[in-house]
Amino acid sequence: MIQLVRHGQDTSLRSLQVWADLARQLSSTALRSPARAMMISVAYDLFEKVLRAQRQVVDELVATQRQLVQQFLTTITAIIGGDPARW
Repeated sequence: MIQLVRHGQDTSLRSLQVWADLARQLSSTALRSPARAMMISVAYDLFEKVLRAQRQVVDELVATQRQLVQQFLTTITAIIGGDPARW
């Protein structure tokens, strides 16, 4: 799980670095061109897609961990018996 989270963080940082590098490459002349709005839109759309994908991965990770904990508590309760709140 930790490796998956770290891999996601590394991917996020690399994506952000690529996005920042592309933004730096845009000179002030390019920003005044008619294609300015399109270039900015494409850059932001890409970054939004990356963030959306990362959020999905984290949501799935949290759901999986929640399910594992519930299964663990159910198993422990069946083995030991009693109320888990008293442990």
